[in-house]
Amino acid sequence: MKQFLYFIWTIGSLHSNAQTSSWETFELQKLKNRFSSSLIVGLGEVGHGFESINEAKSSLVDLLQSEMNFEAIAFESSFTESVVSFIRDSTLESRTKNFLYPFWNTPSVRKTLKSFFDKETSLRPLIIGFDIQEDCRFTKLSQLLIEKQLILTNRDKLLESDSLLSYYIGKHFTRKHALSHQEYLLLVENYEIIVKEIRAKQQSVLQYKLLERSIENRKWLCKLLTLTTAKERMYFRDSLMADNVRWIHNELYPNNKLILWAANTHISNNVSNKEPQWMAEWLSSQYSDNYFSIAFNKGSGNKFLILSKTSYSYYESPSGKFNLVIYLDKLKKIKPDEWNTPCEDR
Repeated sequence: MKQFLYFIWTIGSLHSNAQTSSWETFELQKLKNRFSSSLIVGLGEVGHGFESINEAKSSLVDLLQSEMNFEAIAFESSFTESVVSFIRDSTLESRTKNFLYPFWNTPSVRKTLKSFFDKETSLRPLIIGFDIQEDCRFTKLSQLLIEKQLILTNRDKLLESDSLLSYYIGKHFTRKHALSHQEYLLLVENYEIIVKEIRAKQQSVLQYKLLERSIENRKWLCKLLTLTTAKERMYFRDSLMADNVRWIHNELYPNNKLILWAANTHISNNVSNKEPQWMAEWLSSQYSDNYFSIAFNKGSGNKFLILSKTSYSYYESPSGKFNLVIYLDKLKKIKPDEWNTPCEDR
């Protein structure tokens, strides 16, 4: 059974430990060993839009990549749009703009992602999304399929699907109610025809695999849009984000380690005997000791001490919801204009 730990660090300590021998002290070496034995490490956050959390998470990502051979990183952002940007061989700036949620597309995150981007080849993406949700950028998939002439015969069906979805997730969407069952059936029928045409075209195995999975994600998105309650939508989405993470790890990085970047809610362990509901409850049930969750919170916690920027304390977690909790004494918000996506220019 896992030993659950709380780890307290001030905001600058992760970076300083990456640069000094303090990372090799006895206690820190033990924690390093804990990370090293995991195949998947989930990095959460108490809330979005804090550059201080982005900086702390980025510093830990640097350590996971450079010291413990974590080769790839996946974000709680659109799987499909991340695939489109990879296949287009976009620049890092364009890539992050095209698929990341804006509160993660900040200087500290882009700086950390550069090391993944520089090591990437056409054989597989090292930066990817795992969310089934999409926003107004969803039309980029159709643009890619048409430009690469992967869809010719069924171009009208592809554009018909885009037109229908634009009422619900387009830049100027007008429908705020659920997608109707009839609309859902039409979209699924169209996408099943579209994926058959994609399958018939000559292309690399990786490109086909990624595009087929993207169409599957699109069908899940359509199902998500039919759900009427927040609870239904949250649990459905999380179960499929977990499925995407499993697919990403099994199909793209079966022999490598993967970092997940998301909210605390999605990376917490399954500590009950109930059916999993959130993403990492599914993952921790399947991967067991090979999954390690790290939450980022504000404060110092009860009975916790923050001695200096390189000091820490840890002990067994009372709940086991996270393997590790990192506390920041101050949270610095990102600039208001860094929240914007192209979809919000309405």
